[in-house]
Amino acid sequence: EGRDDEEEEDDILAPAAASGKMKPKPRPARGKEFEGLAKVDLTAPLREDEVMPRNDQHYVVPERPPPTAVASMEEGEGGGGKKSKKKKKKKEKKEKSSKKKEGSRSAADPAQGATADLLDFSGLGLGPAAETPPPTSATSAAAESSSALAQATNNAISSAFDDLLNLEAAPAPVLGPAGMPEASSMPLGDAMALDLSMPGGSERPHASSSKKGGKKPWQKGMLKASHIIQTGGMGGAAIDWDLIELHFKTHYRSDASEATLSLRVLNRMTNNPLQNVHVAFDNGAESVPVGDVAPEGAAGSLSRAGPFSLSSESSPVTVRGTLHSSGWSVPFKLVLPSTSRLVPATGLTQDAIQEELMSGRRSWSSHTVKLEVSDVTKAKGLLRGFLRAEEVEGDSSDDLRGTLAADAPSLGEARLLVLVKAKGGDGAGGGVIKVDLKCTNSSLGKSLASDVKKLAF
Repeated sequence: EGRDDEEEEDDILAPAAASGKMKPKPRPARGKEFEGLAKVDLTAPLREDEVMPRNDQHYVVPERPPPTAVASMEEGEGGGGKKSKKKKKKKEKKEKSSKKKEGSRSAADPAQGATADLLDFSGLGLGPAAETPPPTSATSAAAESSSALAQATNNAISSAFDDLLNLEAAPAPVLGPAGMPEASSMPLGDAMALDLSMPGGSERPHASSSKKGGKKPWQKGMLKASHIIQTGGMGGAAIDWDLIELHFKTHYRSDASEATLSLRVLNRMTNNPLQNVHVAFDNGAESVPVGDVAPEGAAGSLSRAGPFSLSSESSPVTVRGTLHSSGWSVPFKLVLPSTSRLVPATGLTQDAIQEELMSGRRSWSSHTVKLEVSDVTKAKGLLRGFLRAEEVEGDSSDDLRGTLAADAPSLGEARLLVLVKAKGGDGAGGGVIKVDLKCTNSSLGKSLASDVKKLAF
């Protein structure tokens, strides 16, 4: 009793040490620094002064000011110090190097420079040419940036995009001495593709254009080059009238009792222009001005000629007059087409047409016309508009082939059938079209075939 663990351990290990099997372990010197721990009473609770206090509050680390603000504060506090001067020099060097890099980038990237010039970013201080001094303080930098953004929103960006989108109003047309817009000639290739019936190449809307097939082609008039008359004192430059063409387009009134004409003059000469061109008519109709026509160019009339009365008979109406230009005049003749009597034949199918042709109840006159055209894909549509016809339903047609039908109620319910076949030629849209006309009225069919031959595609 009263023995500690070390004494009991010595008693257990003593027999083994006496037999020589185990040597006794040397006992270390016992320290006295922990003797007081055995006297501590662990059952009693700790006092408040013996407990480590606990901090339940959340501490937020304040944000550091930006480098520019720190630098400005240091400069304000120690303006004359060496450290602030060194920092200021380093800052200026960095800004110079950054400007050089921006300049090299804009020079290396032409697309970026072009875009900046297009949008007029130089006015915002964002382009490479803008030079803005470094801000002296954070407040001045913020003020400059806000003013720049406000200026961009109000002025520069809006004007830049206005220029980009071309929102400026078109200039007013130049008026001639008669108060009409001056005519401007254009190359023959553009003139053949553009409708020059009215100023600017646009045709006046016709009341029944949608019902009569839409756009119509030009027709060729006849110039009598053998009857040239010199009207001026000395006469103008020599004109090869074989290289001059007068085209016209017919516009019918709603009841087809009258028609007006749009005119176009083509100059195929390579050197000599036509000056002060105007067209006069023998029936007392008002003269129509055309203007100047450049070499290898064309010009349209500034107004329509007419109106001209259309007879109810099947014979075509002829309009005669004189073309004046450069001190010379030449008579002409325009044969108006017989299409005023035609109306679209709607509701016809391919089977119904085949049955009508095979029945033998009507006699049909046939005429075939071949024409060279500049664009075979538009030929069928132009013929449809010229003949005031409707395309037959159920026909497996395309832009190069189709069947058209029209009626002439004023000529005993005469019927016109047209088969159009187009074949490409030079690979650029040009080619040849074959037009087969069948009509129950022989005189009407003959007149229409003659009209088709005069078309200028």
